[in-house]
Amino acid sequence: MGGLYHKIADSIQEIFSFSLQDFQLDIVYDQLGKEITTLVNETKLAVVHKVSFPANNLPAGTYICRMQVGDFIQTKKLSLLK
Repeated sequence: MGGLYHKIADSIQEIFSFSLQDFQLDIVYDQLGKEITTLVNETKLAVVHKVSFPANNLPAGTYICRMQVGDFIQTKKLSLLK
């Protein structure tokens, strides 16, 4: 599984790939642990996917993206600069 994050205009784009078809859940939290948004909450095929996180209404700061695919869980820190 791989992941790459890009800042594009007022959104953050997540590019990820995984080798098995499984249920995926991506949630973004602020620094205090408050859930900001759910990006993905569905079964995905085993290919490369892109998910955009619309950040235009959020203040600059650090956010946490928690990605879960099956039993695999990965957490990444996102820095939003404005």
